[in-house]
Amino acid sequence: MITHKIGIKFFFTGPATKPLAEYIPVFHGWIQQQALPGHLLIDVHDYSHVHHGPGILLVAHEANLSV
Repeated sequence: MITHKIGIKFFFTGPATKPLAEYIPVFHGWIQQQALPGHLLIDVHDYSHVHHGPGILLVAHEANLSV
């Protein structure tokens, strides 16, 4: 069995940057709609309290995405 786990983090800068907490309901909506084809979206974790941490983490079977 071949297993791969890919982690992607999007970095935003400038005045248009939103508070990280605003992404939580967006990611929950993606999970409810299974909005990323080819990915089984599972859960959302809030790591915004961790210095240089992953921020808001969207967990999928195939990859983890965070902002």
